[in-house]
Amino acid sequence: MKEINVIKEQTLSKLKDLGIDIQNIDVRVSQHVVEIGAVDGEGNFEFSGVVTYYASEDNILGKRDAEINFASSGSFNTSNKAATTRTILAASLLNNWDAVVNVLDSACMDVRKVLS
Repeated sequence: MKEINVIKEQTLSKLKDLGIDIQNIDVRVSQHVVEIGAVDGEGNFEFSGVVTYYASEDNILGKRDAEINFASSGSFNTSNKAATTRTILAASLLNNWDAVVNVLDSACMDVRKVLS
């Protein structure tokens, strides 16, 4: 869907404006989740290279704060470039957390508007 691609490109641009300018990353935006991660030469997310952002949300159970998940085996070495990118990306997101939450929550809200 063209509108979703526009939201994706705007989200990438806003992250770069925040200083999160990591080569070979892409974004997938949905109504409540944003996946940001390392991509291969064909534009597919690399295995172990994704940070998942869960948007803050108000519902009947109350308010849920935004959070990220960057699943890891608990070990780290630089020979796995996707895992290295994921770790650097997660640190960059956390270092800019307040601004990142605004950008990514807005992206999810924009997707909800498009799909409604």
